[in-house]
Amino acid sequence: MCGICGTAGFGDPATIREMARSMIHRGPDDEGYFESTLPAVYLANRRLSIIDVEGGRQPVYSEDRSVVAVQNGEIYNFRELRKDLESRGHTFNSLTDSEVIPHLYQEYGEDFPQHLDGMFAIALWDSSNRKLLLVRDHVGIKPLYLWQREDQLAFASEVKAFMPLRQFTPRLDLDGLHFLLNVRFVPGERTLFGGVRMLPPATVLVWETGGTRERRFWELPADPDPSIKKPEEGLEQTRYLLARAVRKQMVSDVPLGLYLSGGMDSSSLVAMAANNGGGAVKTYSLGFNEPTDELADSRLVAEAFATDHHETTISFDALSIMPEVTWHVEEPKENAIQLYLLSRYASGHVKVALSGLGGDELFGGYRIFDYARPMVIPERFAGRSLNRTLLWPLRNFLSVLTGNLGSMKWDLARRAMDGALSLGVPERWYPILRNMWEHDRRLFKGIYTSSARKTIETGVESFFAPFFAATHPDIREEILRTEFRYKMVDDFLLNEDKTSMANSLEVRVPFLDRELVEFAFSIPARVKFSGGHLKVVLKKAMEGILPERTLQKPKWGFTFDSYYQFQKDLRYLAERQLTREFMESQGIFQHTFIRGILDHPPHRWMRWHYFLLWLILGVKVWQDLFIFGKKPDECYGT
Repeated sequence: MCGICGTAGFGDPATIREMARSMIHRGPDDEGYFESTLPAVYLANRRLSIIDVEGGRQPVYSEDRSVVAVQNGEIYNFRELRKDLESRGHTFNSLTDSEVIPHLYQEYGEDFPQHLDGMFAIALWDSSNRKLLLVRDHVGIKPLYLWQREDQLAFASEVKAFMPLRQFTPRLDLDGLHFLLNVRFVPGERTLFGGVRMLPPATVLVWETGGTRERRFWELPADPDPSIKKPEEGLEQTRYLLARAVRKQMVSDVPLGLYLSGGMDSSSLVAMAANNGGGAVKTYSLGFNEPTDELADSRLVAEAFATDHHETTISFDALSIMPEVTWHVEEPKENAIQLYLLSRYASGHVKVALSGLGGDELFGGYRIFDYARPMVIPERFAGRSLNRTLLWPLRNFLSVLTGNLGSMKWDLARRAMDGALSLGVPERWYPILRNMWEHDRRLFKGIYTSSARKTIETGVESFFAPFFAATHPDIREEILRTEFRYKMVDDFLLNEDKTSMANSLEVRVPFLDRELVEFAFSIPARVKFSGGHLKVVLKKAMEGILPERTLQKPKWGFTFDSYYQFQKDLRYLAERQLTREFMESQGIFQHTFIRGILDHPPHRWMRWHYFLLWLILGVKVWQDLFIFGKKPDECYGT
């Protein structure tokens, strides 16, 4: 696990070193550089030593040094690849996983990523053919940011590595901000930084003098397997693939542990790890000091599998570290703080941790599918014409009537109405379930200033439209794939990577093993939600293995409760930071909207508003950090 960065078509030795050192937290153990002047190509690596601690330095080279690579991540099948490459005449100088990359490229050219099993972001320079390859893993576990101007290209594991470039000026992308405020993350290639984009998962970008080209090297199965008709038909394969994934990803030359929330996904990993042998596994849990804490559930699983269990509880107001977390995550994310604290705690004991992320996306564990279930059959027959001619006009009429209900707490009911009357237009009702409000012109005008409204060009609904163009009979199939491709990658995985790397901790995600992913998406949605329940296949696969209470435990999620946070410290901070004077100088948000939330008596139905307030406060923190150059401890002032 490391941080990588580089430039092509421009650059110099001093700048590449400054870029790499901006990410020293990602790799405190070592640093490595490669420099080429004709053409100008510079590669850098910050190393967190996991495999071959003493000998696994980067960059890594082919025998004749014509191919050089740096990598962030882990290649789990490197031993099998190495054995095959040695049989073909290749020689190696270390035992590290990264060294297979240049040799694999010599054998398979631009197709080499198809042979890798792991999580990775790779930069590879082929000096003989004068081309640079940038690669991101199949699922998108490891991030890779791009900045490009004409024939100049820069890449990095984190955007802050671009700050030393004199050609780069950080600025806020208002379209990216609009996505963040609507669905709480920025989906796809877009970021909050104008001119910076993310390389998509399963993609190879090739830079050569004169331009770049991209192509994908892997896709999810296009359709589920219709021969799988009952949950029982997927149980054995699910158990087998999950156990194998855990076994592969427990390989480490340094101490390793597991995150344990007490939910089914992390508990399943603990069960598989405990059956691997090798003594008691180490487990780590975090409590929020709120009624929604799950520490008791974690202890139950830890006791069942005799783990070496460790837990801690947040004993301070979480928003006090929002600037620190935002600096590392590079987005103001309310669901990143808890991961940051957990990884900080675990990193005091181990250098590698396994996370249960991905289980909900593969097997359908989120409550959004409960909300979608009643719409499966009506959605099939409603169609866009019915929505256009009847449902949405009815919605517009009712919104005028309900708009007279002055209390903000009724916004939640209005948005529930909007979702129900979006039937026939899944690219609208899906993001509404994910908090979208851009369709509500009253809110749109109330939240943004007129100048900000004129600047926003890209709509959330139009972004998601292409992903609901398929003809699967069950709309939940499209939702599963959309959640997997965007919500998981651009929200959860990004949080997992940034918060763990901030604390020099490598986090692995066994549920996102490629073969397990492919198998899970071969199971039809109607089977995954058999009997109207969530996560049926995984739950049945773990029967007799996990405690019954764990299997029956309702989904909560590893998150704070915004209603409690508003009363703890969010209200106080927003009062101090989001003043009329600041809001008018910022020119993005209407102060009257902020004031309306702050003046309204606290109410559970206001959770949506509190999350939005949290994000708006976070945008100010983000601007202070990345636009105005403040340090995290300077953001809130005195």
